[in-house]
Amino acid sequence: MPASPIAPASPLESGDARLLFIRHGSAMRMTEDLRDPGLTARGRDEAAATASQLAVALAGMNPHLLASPLARTQETAAIIGAAIGCRAVPAPAFAEVPWTDGQPVVSRAADITDWLGRGWGDMPAAQQRWAGDVVAAARQLTGLVVVVSHFVPINVMVGHARGSDRVLEFRPRPASVTVITRNGGDFAIESLGSEDETLFA
Repeated sequence: MPASPIAPASPLESGDARLLFIRHGSAMRMTEDLRDPGLTARGRDEAAATASQLAVALAGMNPHLLASPLARTQETAAIIGAAIGCRAVPAPAFAEVPWTDGQPVVSRAADITDWLGRGWGDMPAAQQRWAGDVVAAARQLTGLVVVVSHFVPINVMVGHARGSDRVLEFRPRPASVTVITRNGGDFAIESLGSEDETLFA
């Protein structure tokens, strides 16, 4: 299911931002031979449903479209871009939380599940720096921007907007839309995307 309906945008002042963070659609299972999987048929349907919603909500607004360079986000962004009339620009800062050195696929899910139970102050230093870079990259964005990203980066932005140290703030459903604004100051949450229990999609 796509996110809840997106509220119409108010006009933005110069330097302000309205950022629509979209989690990618459901992806194929990750394996050692396929560490960068693309979307499943269900994931393409999820992306198409959200794209249709965005085409209506953003009609005539000329948004920018950014996407994590991973296959599942690029495929989601291609579907969305076709609907809203723009091509996605790769944005490595909004890729999923980085792998640890030598981390095998078999432990990736367990490691992320463990991290989601922590605060950022208890995370490995590399992941803490990465989270800071996510926020820093978002600070550089102005205007209306659609960002196709992943579970953890979206949580980074929501946690930052809330002033929270928790790694897990909510569980965005695949292809859901979370809207975060910046109006002359720091970030604020306009609306959270719909949720489910899908950590790995």
